[in-house]
Amino acid sequence: MEPSTNEDAVRSLVRRESLTNFGFNVVINGGLAAWLLSGESELTAFGAAAYGPDLLITGFLLSAIVGSIVVGTTGGKVRKGALVAPPQLPAPWLDAAAGWSLARIAATIGVVGAAVAALSVAVFAVLTPTLSVTAYAVLKGLWCGLLAVGIVIAGVRIGVRRGAAAIGPATG
Repeated sequence: MEPSTNEDAVRSLVRRESLTNFGFNVVINGGLAAWLLSGESELTAFGAAAYGPDLLITGFLLSAIVGSIVVGTTGGKVRKGALVAPPQLPAPWLDAAAGWSLARIAATIGVVGAAVAALSVAVFAVLTPTLSVTAYAVLKGLWCGLLAVGIVIAGVRIGVRRGAAAIGPATG
């Protein structure tokens, strides 16, 4: 595969990874929620039959796992020459994160995902006091898919910077 040297290649990677992660997470997380909660009739944000803890845990784990995979694989593509990092606009938070260990990046992205989940649970609880299992499974699947897309966008950008920093200044 010939190395890519422009922003279009990074955008193409973001598009491809976003679609893949969206579809995978819609199916897996929505399906697991439907299966694991099938014995319940209604769910509330918190309580005996609740979706709040599930979404908070999912927000952290999904974000940490997808984030570390995307950052690691993208950085590897840059280091191997399969993707040449285009010139980067200044982005202090991305530059700072690119210098962290992969574990620190994963933990930080996980905390951000859990915070997004907490905000989402609050919004869902205000909008509807209860959800059927089917409604929650659909909601969770779509929510996880959208969260994964956000993680992919940030993860590719961090990975490109990590890979470029590992090999030195960009040549394209």
